[in-house]
Parts: sequence; structure tokens; C-alpha cells
Amino acid sequence: MTDYYQELGVTKEATQEEIKKAYRKAALKYHPDRNPSKEAEEKFKAIAEAYSVLSDENKRREYDTFGKEPRVDIGFDIQDMWNSVFHGANPNRRVWPARDVETVVYISLEEAFSGIEKEVKYKADSPCPDCNGTGDASGERIQCPRCQGTGMESFRRGNFAVQRTCPECGGTGSIIKNKCSKCAGRGSIKQDRVISVTIPAGVPPDIHMRVPGHGGSGGFPGYGEVKGDLFVHVITQPHDDFIRNGDDIIYKLTLSPAKATLGGTVEINNFLCQSTVEIPEGTSSGTKFVIKGKGMPRFQGVGRGDFYYEIAITPKTNLSDQEKELYRQLLEKELYMQLETK
Repeated sequence: MTDYYQELGVTKEATQEEIKKAYRKAALKYHPDRNPSKEAEEKFKAIAEAYSVLSDENKRREYDTFGKEPRVDIGFDIQDMWNSVFHGANPNRRVWPARDVETVVYISLEEAFSGIEKEVKYKADSPCPDCNGTGDASGERIQCPRCQGTGMESFRRGNFAVQRTCPECGGTGSIIKNKCSKCAGRGSIKQDRVISVTIPAGVPPDIHMRVPGHGGSGGFPGYGEVKGDLFVHVITQPHDDFIRNGDDIIYKLTLSPAKATLGGTVEINNFLCQSTVEIPEGTSSGTKFVIKGKGMPRFQGVGRGDFYYEIAITPKTNLSDQEKELYRQLLEKELYMQLETK
């Protein structure tokens, strides 16, 4: 597995400024325009991928925690990243920016325990059907007359030749003649989308899952579609009977005063734990016991957490006359014993 830190030649403790500096140095060395070889091209892609992750705090935290996995594979646009670091070099390669999209999905503790395939509905930019994603009513864009399609404008300043982004086309190399009325020249519109997302067993109670290529669409030039990513914010809702603490579960086991006093066996039967447990004689409310390996599955790990059951003693209600009489006798006995000890 590729180590992004090694790829850029920095440590895991590197600051964002150090990461950016390392990327600039490596990108200049291996950029295809400066080093036209297959090995340099592959190296340039590798360092670009590493920088796309480590320069984003959320992606970096995800990478540090889980590593690079197919489920959350990192998608990025090399040229956009080059432009952001080197302030607009080769802007004729720019496209209309694709936007990431975030949506929220709520799941139950039972679903987090077993894992689930969840249908996710959201809105995101898609190519405008009226103009074929071009932004022009004709479905075609025309070459920018100012830069002749290069996206760059050259001029002299003293003894220096200077290049800058063409102000006419914004570096795309093409312009709109007649704006599309449906998308107002943007080339994309908001549309409803539905995808199925696999939420793994043991998923943390609050996590962002990244689905590459399912975000908003962009375009230009060439009218090719460029896609952002979808971030699914998965939130596990609180449960009435259980408290989650990492991979461990705390369960309130309710006993009658008689059962807590005399002890005996009790059945625990729920989706997490099916077990017969022994309650010691004279167990007080708040006492905790543990059953190893019966908690939540360890997310991207092996085994399960532990299952804690905490004793909660509740008074008996709707007593019969006979039961009330027995409790009165017991209370009298307790009062008599208290008087004897004084």
C-alpha cells in the first residue's frame, strides 16, 4: 500500500506548509512538461494523489485513521491541484469545477451492529440536458477569439514576457455565444439522485463516508463531465435500552427488589447478547457486570467489544393484598432489627 507521507518525503507530523512545500518541489521535478518520461508521469500522478489527501484535513484524518481503502478511494483532479499550488499554470486545461456534495443518513443501533445497504437520496449538479453541458443554447461553445483557444494571454512587461489567464474565457479556451436559459450558462443543473451505499458493521456513531465520483458534475472544455464526490454523514441514533461507549455496550438490567436481594439466574435476550447470567445474592442497584466479546463489532477490525449489564432495581407495582401484607411484615421486621441495634 502506498504511503502518502513517504511519497512526498515528509513525516506524519508535517505541517500543511511543509506538505505544500514538499509537493511544489516534487511536482516541479516530475511535471510531464519538464520531464517527459513515463516514469516521471507515474511519479507525478503518485505525488499528486498524496498531496490531494494530505492537504485536506478531513481526508488526511480519514487516511491516518483507516488508511487508503477501495471504499473511500481518494478522487482528485491533478490539474486543479497544480493550479491551486502554482497559481494558474496551464489554465487552458481547467474545467467548470465539480462540487462535492454532503448528505445525512440516520441509522439505528441494530443497523450499525449488523451493517446495512442504505438507499441514499440527495441533490447534485448534473449536465444540463438542454445545452449538453456546454452552457450555450446551441449545445456548442465557440473558440475564445482573444486567446485563440489557449486559455492564456501573453504580453510584455519591461524585459519580461508574462502570461496570465485569459480574462475573456477564464482560462477555458472557449466562450458562450448564447446562454442556455435552463442553466443560465452554467452547464449544469441540480437533479435528484439515488444510490445504494454499504454501511459496514460496527460503523462509528458519527462518521463521514466518502463515495468518489457521485458528487456534483462539472464540464468544459470538450464538454466532458467531471464529477465531485459524495460525502455521506452517517449518524447512529440513540437507543432506549443501550448506551454505546466505543465498541462497548452498557445495558440496564432491571430487577425486582426480591430478585436483587435473593439472587438467582436471569435471561438476557436481545440482538447483541443472548445469555443466562447469575445474579449474586444482595446485589445493589448500579452494580456492573461484563460479558466479554458481546458488544459492537470492531469497525475495520477483528472481534467485538464487551457487553456491560448494569443492575437497576425497580419497585414492584400493582401489588395484590397478599403481596402488600408480606411487604408490611418485612418492613416491620426491618424496623424491629433497627431498634434492637440501638
